[in-house]
Amino acid sequence: METVLLPAVPYGKATVTALGFFDGVHIAHAALLEKTAAIAKERGLVPAVFTFLDAPHKTGQRLLSFEERCARFEAYGIETVFAAPFEALRALSPTDFVEQILKKTCRSALAVCGFNFRFGKGAEGDSTLLSSLLPDSVVLAPVELDGGAVSATRVRELLALGLVEEAARLLGAPYAVRGEVLHGKALGRTIGFPTANMLPEGLLPRDGVYETRVLLEGKSYAGLTDIGLRPTAETAGERRMETYIPHFSGNLYGKTLTVSFLRRLRGETQFESIEALKAQLALDLAEIDKTERKRTNGTNE
Repeated sequence: METVLLPAVPYGKATVTALGFFDGVHIAHAALLEKTAAIAKERGLVPAVFTFLDAPHKTGQRLLSFEERCARFEAYGIETVFAAPFEALRALSPTDFVEQILKKTCRSALAVCGFNFRFGKGAEGDSTLLSSLLPDSVVLAPVELDGGAVSATRVRELLALGLVEEAARLLGAPYAVRGEVLHGKALGRTIGFPTANMLPEGLLPRDGVYETRVLLEGKSYAGLTDIGLRPTAETAGERRMETYIPHFSGNLYGKTLTVSFLRRLRGETQFESIEALKAQLALDLAEIDKTERKRTNGTNE
């Protein structure tokens, strides 16, 4: 897939261009990207995306990095991504954005956007104006699930509550974060549960203990992930994420892990002693082992 950073010379081929920031690339985004790829195939155009490198407004911590968004775009059949810093274009009027960026630079024959898409200085442009300036553009209706419209804001709200299973329904897959394993204080190792400490790139769900899947160098492992302050082991801890991978042995320092959140097992608790903590961790591991056995046996009993 080709990435074109704006400003740039006019693109060489005509495109059908999906518009949006696409944080999380949830199921509504997926519908928009699939529509873009389908129109491009039907009309002999290049399926493309226009997006911003950084968030155009304060929406909270991002769910995906730019690189992760691009990987998702490619998975949905997008061949070219046009990207620009928000500050570089924020002063453009809606008309100038369409004429200078979409028509001239991106060579957009038409665009595809969501019902609530806004663009141009002060977000003055909407999908109706876009359709008048770029005829044949396609505006998709909202995608609803569980009584509400699917959006990145709603995904963030669910994650803030620790409702990772509900968030996965909106995303079409478990929410995942990616990051490098760093050296920690080795407290987990001292109690027999060595953990991988990470500073992930994406938003962290609510503090607590989660059943997770860990992707490492193409292999997937069951994981037990804690997010929080570790009140039993530390009196002045800082919020962090650490994952215990029970069926892995080896050095993880410096390696990149992708951790997918399957379900929240419990909240973070301050135990009376390290022994009480170890006993609870054993119960947590037994719980995820039970899930692994069900997965292996292909049953949901």
